[in-house]
Amino acid sequence: MLVRLGIAALLVVLVIVVLRGTWALHASGMLGSCSVWSTGSDGTQEVRCVKGTLDGHPDLSGKACTLQTLGGSVQFWSCPAPINSAPAGV
Repeated sequence: MLVRLGIAALLVVLVIVVLRGTWALHASGMLGSCSVWSTGSDGTQEVRCVKGTLDGHPDLSGKACTLQTLGGSVQFWSCPAPINSAPAGV
């Protein structure tokens, strides 16, 4: 009886560890994700975002991006060129 309880507890802990890792949630499509679709000559980027089951579409408006398409499971965002920093004096 005690061995069965220990095995059940171990399985519950294992499931929690696997689900807490975002890689498992991204791989299963539960969380939304974005990737760079194309980069313009001036450094601007078109970003493709896929809707997640749990959290819906990612919101890139906080990164100064503007939404280009609405609806569907895929959205495209236009983002400004990233700001590159360099050490002082360079």
